[in-house]
Amino acid sequence: MFRTIINAFKDKEIRKKILFTLALLLMYRIGCFVPIPGLDVQAMGLTTIANNDFLQLLSTVTGSAFSNGTIFALGIVPFINSYIIMELLTLIIPKLGKLAKEGEDGRKKITQYTRYLAILLALVQAIGIMFVWREYISPVFGITPDAAANNVNEIFTMICIVIILVGGSSLVMWIG
Repeated sequence: MFRTIINAFKDKEIRKKILFTLALLLMYRIGCFVPIPGLDVQAMGLTTIANNDFLQLLSTVTGSAFSNGTIFALGIVPFINSYIIMELLTLIIPKLGKLAKEGEDGRKKITQYTRYLAILLALVQAIGIMFVWREYISPVFGITPDAAANNVNEIFTMICIVIILVGGSSLVMWIG
């Protein structure tokens, strides 16, 4: 077995592919520890996640990225959901069904639609998660230093968190 691994690393092409795969895995694991700015992760983990079975399940599915409040909190869940939805839609909508049967070009088009739907679902899910986390958000992305404009800063921070979550999910989708 070790001889097979050693032989695999002797071939330049296979070595490049293995190292690229390991780099992607490392990037994912690092992203699972990069917290979203403005979240009080310790308070969030002690109350919200611990008292909600669904959120504990979501945290398990995302490799604890959700409970740690990281940029990969959504994980690949939006892509999985969009893939399932698109598979069902190809059965229901005749035009999509015909596209799926057109061969490689049709499958590429459906994959493209699946990714667009995944981004849309990531946006919706990020907004939902942001509202779950709302009480643990402190406005760190302030656009005005005025204390009276704290609502503007809070809204801007929430928008930034949604963008970070969608971007993290898109990156995980690209890695996968």
